[in-house]
Amino acid sequence: MRTPPGSGGVPAIATNLRGSIQIARAALPHLRATGGERILQLSSVAGLTANPGASLYHATKWGIEGFAEALAAEVVSFGIGVTIVEPGSARTGFNAAGPQWGPRLDVYGTTPLPMVPRCSRAPTTKRPATRHAWPR
Repeated sequence: MRTPPGSGGVPAIATNLRGSIQIARAALPHLRATGGERILQLSSVAGLTANPGASLYHATKWGIEGFAEALAAEVVSFGIGVTIVEPGSARTGFNAAGPQWGPRLDVYGTTPLPMVPRCSRAPTTKRPATRHAWPR
């Protein structure tokens, strides 16, 4: 995840988590007034699993999952549904410049973390998944 050093992850949290929450909250008055429809929340398979080297990214995606599941229970009586879209990896130009890794810390040498830069370049063929948060 590209997060400026020293930012504490604030840009990632603002974009991935707070942005999703703010958009859903902005849409709710209209959806309640019209008697329903559906909110789509974009998460990722990273909201279901966790990999070393991406803890901040996973935190934002797990946050979206929790928000969407709770929101679904809160708005179902208004006829509003919530769907979480959880795509896997896709070949795009997003990481064309390559991930930006911080300095290597020797203390992590015996953990899975040193393998992360190699794994992040591996091709993937996972398909996107979609699920309804609640009710099923």
